[in-house]
Amino acid sequence: AGRCAGHAAFMGGSRVVLAVILELEAQGIPCLVSEHGFLGRELPKRLRNRLVPEEKSLQAVAACRVVLFGSSSTDPYALALARRAQAEGLAVVHVLDSWSSYRKRLETDDGPMLVPDLYTVPDAYAAQGAQAEGLPGSCLSMAGQPALAGTAARLFPFTAAHRREAARRLKLPPDAHIVVFINEVYRSVFGCDTGAPGHP
Repeated sequence: AGRCAGHAAFMGGSRVVLAVILELEAQGIPCLVSEHGFLGRELPKRLRNRLVPEEKSLQAVAACRVVLFGSSSTDPYALALARRAQAEGLAVVHVLDSWSSYRKRLETDDGPMLVPDLYTVPDAYAAQGAQAEGLPGSCLSMAGQPALAGTAARLFPFTAAHRREAARRLKLPPDAHIVVFINEVYRSVFGCDTGAPGHP
C-alpha cells in the first residue's frame, strides 16, 4: 500500500492499522479513515480531517485505490468494506495484528473466506498458521507487526548507545539481545474455556 498513489482507506479496530496509517501519512500518502470503532476515536487530532462518517464509508471506498484493513474475530464491519472494495476491483490488503484466527477473521460475516490481494502477517509462524487454515501462500507476506515495532522502538531505541544502556540497566552483557514480550489478556476478551464456541 505504501507504494500506491492516491488514497488508501482504513477500517478495523486494531492498533496495527493506526500504526500503518501514521506511517503512510508520514510518507505523504493521504489516507481516508472510516469513523468506526477504535480508529474513529484514536486518530490523532492532526488527521481528524481524514475521517469519513461510518454511513458514508461504502461510498468513500470508490475514491480509493487500495483498501487496507485490520480485522476482528467478532466485528464484521471491516470485512464488509473489504468485500465491497474487492467487488469493485480495488486492491485489498489485510494487516494481521496477532497470531490467531487467521481464517476466522476473513469469515466473520458468515460469507466465504475473503482472500485479499495481500495478507500481511507478523512472521513465519503466522504465515504457516495462515496457510494451515487455507490462506494461499501467494497472498501472504511477512511484514512484522507495525504497532509492536513502534512500541519496541520506544521501549528500547535501536541505537547502539541506547542498547548498551538498556543492557547495563538490566545487568546484561553489552552485546545481549533484548526481546520484549507483549501479550494480550485473552481471558478478559474470550473467557477461560478454550473449548467454548467462538473461542479462537
